[in-house]
Amino acid sequence: MRSLRFGLMAAVFAAVLLTTGRPAQSALPDHGTFSIVAIDMTNGDIGIAISSRVLAVGAETAFAETGIGGVVTQAAANVTFGPKGLALLRVGRGAKEVLGELLDADEGRENRQAAIVDAKGNVAQFTGKECLNWCGGVTGKTYAAQGNILTGEAVVKEMGRAFEAATGQLADKLIAALEAGQAAGGDSRGKQSAHILVVRKNAGYGGRSDRYIDLRVDDHPEPVAELHRILNISLSFQAMIAGANLRVRDKKVDDSIKFDLDALKKYPGSAFLLYDLACGYAVKGDKDQAFDYLGQTIKIRPDAKTWARGDTEFSDEFKADPRWKDLVGAAPAPK
Repeated sequence: MRSLRFGLMAAVFAAVLLTTGRPAQSALPDHGTFSIVAIDMTNGDIGIAISSRVLAVGAETAFAETGIGGVVTQAAANVTFGPKGLALLRVGRGAKEVLGELLDADEGRENRQAAIVDAKGNVAQFTGKECLNWCGGVTGKTYAAQGNILTGEAVVKEMGRAFEAATGQLADKLIAALEAGQAAGGDSRGKQSAHILVVRKNAGYGGRSDRYIDLRVDDHPEPVAELHRILNISLSFQAMIAGANLRVRDKKVDDSIKFDLDALKKYPGSAFLLYDLACGYAVKGDKDQAFDYLGQTIKIRPDAKTWARGDTEFSDEFKADPRWKDLVGAAPAPK
């Protein structure tokens, strides 16, 4: 039965080719997508944010390498554009030259949409003649925003405007652009997935990779909003690490506390930052503040009790306080 079904499908597809000379639009991947690729010239961050009414849009569309550039491929995406584009950028070719070479070698280019940014901030963008409307893009000094099967040109225009107006690091600007594109209409077919990728030298896990931010929402009724929510969690965790480094590595306890308090204004309710403030005040010797922030943390994340029990920044004297047992549920182990 399965072989019969596949045979019928093949026959229908062959008939389309015979009557039109090329695959019909319905036979091609129908990927309506809006995206932005950009670089922060102040620190070298390179990133891509993308959303679509298809499952897991980020799986095959976004490619970036620290010090090299970023490539996004969509519509009837040619996934080889990513690795091939980065390889060409790596040997010193510019964004426009690389995109031109990729397209020249691609017989299906008129069904493609692609954009590239290189390490010097140069951008290049392409929308094939066979991409489905509305399709097109805008470029700025260090970014390119593009989309296909959109509700209209306003989607990419608003993305560019929001990116240029946003403050903060590159990830903040990318998510602002994505939200603006969604607010302007986004993919005309609806919403399903979103992805943000930012590379930064040695900013990945344990300092052993460059994947600073790599977050995906593969299937969600509000993918861009959900992506923003988990991005804030990720960025607040990164902020906690920076605050802890000030205290533990640099021995600057007051600077650590100030850093965490400032970060908490941007990421209110972050259990990571609340916990780090508890640690900072404990090291400083301010028990009242330390227990206050520890209590706030545990209210949000009950598993923080486990964090605290094994944390040497809470001294035995601190753990001997009755408030410790009330909050954490364990007295210090006898010596």
